[in-house]
Amino acid sequence: MKENKNERGNIKIVKSTAKYLLFYFIAFLVFTGIYIASFRTPLFAANHVFFYRAVSLLIITSVLFTVVVIIFARCGKLIRLAVQDVLIAVIVPLCLNMTFLSVVTVSIDRSISVFLLASMAENKERVWTEKDITDLFLNVYMDEYKAMDRRFDEQLITGSIEKKGGAYQITDKGVFLINAFRLVGSAFPIDNRFLYPEPYVPEE
Repeated sequence: MKENKNERGNIKIVKSTAKYLLFYFIAFLVFTGIYIASFRTPLFAANHVFFYRAVSLLIITSVLFTVVVIIFARCGKLIRLAVQDVLIAVIVPLCLNMTFLSVVTVSIDRSISVFLLASMAENKERVWTEKDITDLFLNVYMDEYKAMDRRFDEQLITGSIEKKGGAYQITDKGVFLINAFRLVGSAFPIDNRFLYPEPYVPEE
């Protein structure tokens, strides 16, 4: 009799755990669906820097989804949710989407490697020399697609650089940012040439 009672208790725990895991999984899908759909709205469309718009939409999605989960929790008909359940349902999708945004989506938007591979995929029968790839990078990515203009716009928006006449100068904020990157870079085997480049003097 006691064994049957313990067995029923174990089955109840398993069912309850499965129910909560299913809830978290559905919460992740709904959160991500709302987030993806938000890009089809005019929200923050004036912000032409993809990463900043994406982060802004992620914050809005988090706030909206928190309200949805709280309303669902108050109903309490299908599943009883404690405060920690609400937090998990919001924070986990937020962190996963932020990680995906930083690692994958932003790379697609701005990665030189992605551009080169995509160009080669469009001409997959062609064999490319190093000169071909370099010319592609300089003539298309840099000149035609105005990659440097995008970078300047991003840094102007963040306040890392400022425009003075027809030129640009790094700000105190920009110097602070680079010092922070150097601190992080000192902990990892990063190519220091990008963090401590040799002084460059433009030709007159």
